[in-house]
Amino acid sequence: MSNGTNSSGVGKGGGAAARSEATPAFSDGYQKFMALSDDEKALAIVKARNTKVDPPLNEQSKFQRVLAGLGIEDKPGIVSEEEFAKLDGPIQYRTVQGIADSETGEWKMTAVDIAKQNMEGTTTRVSYDGLSHYGDGVYFTDDVRDSLQYGHGMDIEESCVMQAKLNKNAKIINYDDALAGLNNEIKQKTKLGKALPYTNNDEKQSAVSLYAMAKGYNVIYSGNKEVDNGGGPVRESHYNVLNRSALTFNATVRSHYDVQEEEWKKMHP
Repeated sequence: MSNGTNSSGVGKGGGAAARSEATPAFSDGYQKFMALSDDEKALAIVKARNTKVDPPLNEQSKFQRVLAGLGIEDKPGIVSEEEFAKLDGPIQYRTVQGIADSETGEWKMTAVDIAKQNMEGTTTRVSYDGLSHYGDGVYFTDDVRDSLQYGHGMDIEESCVMQAKLNKNAKIINYDDALAGLNNEIKQKTKLGKALPYTNNDEKQSAVSLYAMAKGYNVIYSGNKEVDNGGGPVRESHYNVLNRSALTFNATVRSHYDVQEEEWKKMHP
């Protein structure tokens, strides 16, 4: 275990250094999919939606299975901390929590391992646990204090915070617009609509992400909304990233503890 005042150059070395760029190229799988007509995309989704995926990928998510079946394995850009500071746009934060064995307490995956998989893995796990409100994908927020709610702990192995910015590849659609578009496709009984039916919230969140991707978007924005998840009304602003090529990461991740301490000092100068 390290102490709380820690950071890690996750993106340094190996393949990450070789592709240290602000705007990465789209994968062949993504480019081939986007070149199809809507009817052809519908057929491709139907063929790919039962693709088998293994942990740590999310086998429960239809969106995850389709990405695997279509060979959409886009990677993000990764730049140094100095280069990251020069990039335009607000910082997007993602906090991750390590996974420990319930009996031994040993790490199955530390938070840094998960961050590295998010940033460098061939593919990355998408959300799907009944708590996805704006589609299946990889969630970020431009509110660091909101992000900090998704982790806890003193050590960087226990919880860490990633920083990224949306790059020139990013094409953003509002969640409400994506859902309305999906429902219209279903109502009009188009081939794409028939490929994306849903009967519950979990199916709906995969369908929204697949619809948005089929229409050329790679980020779903929640909108600046007031929600109440049981602890009273709060405002949230989430960016659900469907394709990592829309992101450029800061290679350095920081411990949850350090970031939280920094924010506390800002609030109590």
